[in-house]
Amino acid sequence: MPSPHAKMRPHPPRRMAAVLTAAGALITAAGCSAAPATAPVAPTGSDIVVAAVPATGATGLYIAEDEGFFSKAGLHVTIDSTFSAASTVTGLLKGNIDVTLGQWTTALSLEAEGKPLRALAAGNAGGPGLEELVTSRGSPITTVSRLKGTTIAVNVPNGLSQAMTEGLLAADEISGRQVQWKVLPFQAMGEAVAQGHVAAAFMVEPYTSEAEERYGVTTLADPDQGATQDLPITGYFTTRTWFDSHRAAAQAFVGALEEGEQIAGSDRTAVEQALIRHLGLSPATVAVMSLGTFPLGVDPVQLARVGDLMQTNGQLPSNVNVATIVAALTK
Repeated sequence: MPSPHAKMRPHPPRRMAAVLTAAGALITAAGCSAAPATAPVAPTGSDIVVAAVPATGATGLYIAEDEGFFSKAGLHVTIDSTFSAASTVTGLLKGNIDVTLGQWTTALSLEAEGKPLRALAAGNAGGPGLEELVTSRGSPITTVSRLKGTTIAVNVPNGLSQAMTEGLLAADEISGRQVQWKVLPFQAMGEAVAQGHVAAAFMVEPYTSEAEERYGVTTLADPDQGATQDLPITGYFTTRTWFDSHRAAAQAFVGALEEGEQIAGSDRTAVEQALIRHLGLSPATVAVMSLGTFPLGVDPVQLARVGDLMQTNGQLPSNVNVATIVAALTK
């Protein structure tokens, strides 16, 4: 496997990366089954509360809302911004939240703990520049090997950000126990890196591009290679109880959502407009940011890659059968 040090390989300019990932998203969407021309219609008065981390993974959701796909399917969808999928667990299990969009690690962890969930749809998958380990400009930390003994910011403990960072560290024979982890929202990471509160941060778009412009952070490593290349990042999931009692609404939600996902995977302009509108980004930022890809449907084989990574890093017990929990999530 090639070394995961992004500094050691050419990194395309962010504008070029944006073009390349948009093209990759189009190819990915074309290779999947197309979203239905007419989304299934839910029972009248179907309300769905979706907790979503405000990042590129929510693009399809935003487009579906803006284009009226949910209302056409008989749904009233409320989008609540959240710190991380892990922070919504209590609300999801209590029924205050119907659907969560966040890192797949949260869903897999809950399923492994015996809390039955149902995966509904993909959010986004990786691509060059979508997620990056960054440090401050002029930092003495110029390679991942120098992170031993330092503090690294992630958005949630034991989540996908930490798992992917540990993968980068492992290539330099550094374990996750040899660094300190600081939990911060993505929005606060750029300033924390610039002020030296943390040595590095695992950031995602659009926050990486904003931090580059505002605080001058620079890429230390890009995890999109080797075992984590094109890894599924985020997805939509709910409790098995809610799914079983709202099957028609769930079907209508997925159909309308995947219309939005299909646009996100093929229309860069629509993506930029949605992110400007919902995340308050500047046109200059969205024009150069990387997007990753927007798969249609949940692929159990790809989802198992996330579970395997978690198990490798000790985030899932060794006695957990990854194939079993993935099957439970997707059946």
